[in-house]
Amino acid sequence: MVWKARVRFVAAGVLAASAFLAVSASPAHADKWSPWIEGGGFLSSERDRGEVTGFAPLLQNENSLLFADVKGKLFSESVKEGNFALGYRQMTEQGWNLGVWGGYDIRESETGNTFGQAAFGFEALSVDYDARLNGYVPTSDAKAGGGLTTIELSGSQILMTGGREVPLWGIEGELGWRVPLENLGADAERNEFRVYAGGYRFDDSDLSKPVQGPRVRAEWRINEIIPGLAGSRLSFETSFQHDSYRDDQWEAGFRLRIPLFAGDAPKNLAPIERRMTEALVRDTDIVTAPSKTEKVADALTGVTFDRVARVDGSGDLDATSLAAGANSLIIVDGGNGDVPGAWIEPDQTVAGAGSVLGLRGVTSGILVNYAIPGVTPTIVSQLCGCDILSLAGSNTHVTGMVLDGDSGFADFGIFLDSNQRNLHFTNLEIREVAYAGIGGNEDNEIFVDGVNFYEDIFGIYFENRNSITVRNSVMDVLYAAGIYAGTDNVISISNMEIRRVDFGSALILNSTNDVTIANALFDDTAASAVYVGTDNTIVASGLTITESGGSGFELFDYNNLALTDVTIEDVLDSGIEGDTGNTIEAMGLTIRQTGWNGLNFNIGNTVNVTGGLLEEIGNDGVSGLLDNDFTLSGLTFRNIGLSAFYIEDDNSVSVSGSVFEGTVVEDILTVGGSGNTLSGSGNENNAVVGNNLCTAVPGSFTGTIGFDGGPDIVDGSCP
Repeated sequence: MVWKARVRFVAAGVLAASAFLAVSASPAHADKWSPWIEGGGFLSSERDRGEVTGFAPLLQNENSLLFADVKGKLFSESVKEGNFALGYRQMTEQGWNLGVWGGYDIRESETGNTFGQAAFGFEALSVDYDARLNGYVPTSDAKAGGGLTTIELSGSQILMTGGREVPLWGIEGELGWRVPLENLGADAERNEFRVYAGGYRFDDSDLSKPVQGPRVRAEWRINEIIPGLAGSRLSFETSFQHDSYRDDQWEAGFRLRIPLFAGDAPKNLAPIERRMTEALVRDTDIVTAPSKTEKVADALTGVTFDRVARVDGSGDLDATSLAAGANSLIIVDGGNGDVPGAWIEPDQTVAGAGSVLGLRGVTSGILVNYAIPGVTPTIVSQLCGCDILSLAGSNTHVTGMVLDGDSGFADFGIFLDSNQRNLHFTNLEIREVAYAGIGGNEDNEIFVDGVNFYEDIFGIYFENRNSITVRNSVMDVLYAAGIYAGTDNVISISNMEIRRVDFGSALILNSTNDVTIANALFDDTAASAVYVGTDNTIVASGLTITESGGSGFELFDYNNLALTDVTIEDVLDSGIEGDTGNTIEAMGLTIRQTGWNGLNFNIGNTVNVTGGLLEEIGNDGVSGLLDNDFTLSGLTFRNIGLSAFYIEDDNSVSVSGSVFEGTVVEDILTVGGSGNTLSGSGNENNAVVGNNLCTAVPGSFTGTIGFDGGPDIVDGSCP
């Protein structure tokens, strides 16, 4: 469909021209000057093109003409342009046709940007000579440069060119001369050969230098190329120009003109009169150029780079960082062996060779991914028992390298103390450190993206009041935990895998942390996958927990858990267990293959589950000891090891629209205490129940749980 869009764009010029023709032209042949349409194509060293032009007289008398000139152009590289102009020409007694014109141009460039400009010109045409002067004024602002943008790393500087595509104002002019072919014996009425010389200058304050240079062209015209059709013409044209942006450019092509409603009028026109219907001659397209050189900043931290420093295994990263100071890009190359660890100064980006670094133009705001040449480095701890990288302050980006703890001789892969903000760690591998891959104390802000943690004690370890964002990362073969958070931290986890925690959990939360999890896998943990202390809030969606040596979620007191489309399977203990005062809201919850209960709660918990599955549960599907509130709807219980529900004292259980199927080894409901309240309806019992629908001491509960087709569990007695 792309070619159709291009044809429509070019056709717009033809349609506009046709509208002018229909209004202005008449087959009565009373007018001196008649409309025409012209089509052609050009091959070029810069950009090939096809074009269609329509010329329409609007008002005329014996000596003057008001006309419309409309062009549609289709270039190679998906560039399209339309030119729309009104012009006026006046014949003088001195043998000159003097003219002025104004119009508007619109162009879609090869980068997909659309630009507009106002255009105008002055001309003087005689039988033998031409003089033209045209001007162009952009009506559009500069736009994102796209493929025009380049990054240049030179010495201690890194700069961007072409962050924006800039439309240019400009002027151009030319003088032309008709070669007297009649002196060579040729038919000058039928053949014209004209040569032109001129120049152009286009500029903008956002350019480092103007686009300017000379232009020459030649045109051979064969009049009345179609026998019997006066005013028809075939033209062959070639041109050459040169400027410092585009170097040498040439083009060659043809145009075929067909007169409309002309009759015999063109035959009766003098040469100077025929020149009144010449097409407007103007620059081929709206001229744009890449914006001038500008500074770049790290796209993540926003730090503008004033200098670039380099270091490899033969150098000293610590000394290099100190000497470079703030606003520096430090490129670390692994081509000369491992690089010793270092203390990194604030306001720096430390980037490994062989990686891709996002850079943003300071002036243009354009983002470019710059591929840093060289070999990916490995940073080592020098067997000192210290950290591989220690960060001195804020606004730091570490990317594109391996941090190797030498089988535990480094404490942290990256360590920061307190009150450090805007820290980004991307495209890293952190392995074999004695404590944590990334760690810190209090009030820090970190962003982790695309980092692999391998054989560390902790993946990430932070104390209090930190903001931690982790995404697109993997933690594999850990000792204590994937992520540990102390108190009052805000944590966001997405597209994350935590696998094989030998003696602990994927996530450990102490107290009052606020955690969001989206699209994550916690697999093969020795203890409960998520271990939660007090007063934490967890919002999780698209989370899968599997092969846990404890529970999926182990909650202590007063935590809030909101789950959407969460799966917990193959856990040694319960799917979710809570001690006191926890609140759980779940939609689409799946718990299967547990060693103990599906949902297991002690005292004063509130549990609301809408839609989901409890399957292959080793003990009870739902268990509540004292004063818990369970509201369950649309839940399927399948193959339960003991009872679907086990409750003791003062619990409230509401079950609606749920299905019991497969095998329930004991009862649908077992009540082991008193003071319980039951409610709900629309349930289906299709299970093979090993004992009874209900086992309870008379009077141990009030209320009813209804089943479609009965029997129901009603007011303190079991059927």
